[in-house]
Formats: sequence, structure tokens, C-alpha cells
Amino acid sequence: MRPDLDAETAADVLLGSLQSGPVLEMLARDEGGRLIAVLEAMTTGLLAGPRS
Repeated sequence: MRPDLDAETAADVLLGSLQSGPVLEMLARDEGGRLIAVLEAMTTGLLAGPRS
């Protein structure tokens, strides 16, 4: 997948996951920092593209 060609799908997957039960439970436990770290790692890796 190339994020520049399929950005809408990548955004749908990442943003859709924020509504899942485990994520909502993390937020209820005040673990927003943990969630931010994971999202940052995922988006950075996605935007970096495949390693050569």
C-alpha cells in the first residue's frame, strides 16, 4: 500500500479503530498518552512507507 495513493482508506482504518472497545477502555482508564504513542508510531511507519 502506498499512503499517498490510498490515504482515505488508511485514515478510515486508523480513525475507525479509535471507536473500538479496547481503545475506549484505555481512554476511560486515562491512558490517552499510551494511545497517542501507539498512533504516532503507526502513522509514522505508514507515512515512511516500506523499508528497502
